[in-house]
Amino acid sequence: MKETYYDSAKEHIKERYQTDWLGRYHGLREQYSENGTVLMRGHYKHNIPHGVFEHYRENGDLMSRETLEDGKLEGRSEHYSKGHLDTVYTYHQGIKEGPFEEYWNAGTLMKKGIYHDNLQEGLTKNIGKMVLCGKKICIVQIKKKALPANILRTER
Repeated sequence: MKETYYDSAKEHIKERYQTDWLGRYHGLREQYSENGTVLMRGHYKHNIPHGVFEHYRENGDLMSRETLEDGKLEGRSEHYSKGHLDTVYTYHQGIKEGPFEEYWNAGTLMKKGIYHDNLQEGLTKNIGKMVLCGKKICIVQIKKKALPANILRTER
């Protein structure tokens, strides 16, 4: 493993990586913040992103997890906000292809549907909507033939 540093004393690592015989990224690569938190972790194949990539916020929270094949998104792509799953998309050769899901801040499913050739296809199923409940924001889940709607309280 090779390393680069933020400082000449080599106390604060900036990046750790592997290379091929030509000096290109090949294998695991990690990037760090100045305080030592991992910001990115992923794999390369001869300088091309290939494998699982994870990006983190400065506080260490996971921001995204994606898989790349030969530099293109492939399979499930997850994005997080405030520690909760925010969106999930499915990719094939770098194009949105397949199911997607969107979540509220508390991780409650809000919407789901299908992408085909990078475009939403068919009907998108909205699972809930936001409404005011006194001083709080609530999520009203939409159910088949269910009135009144079931209200789930979430902090915002």
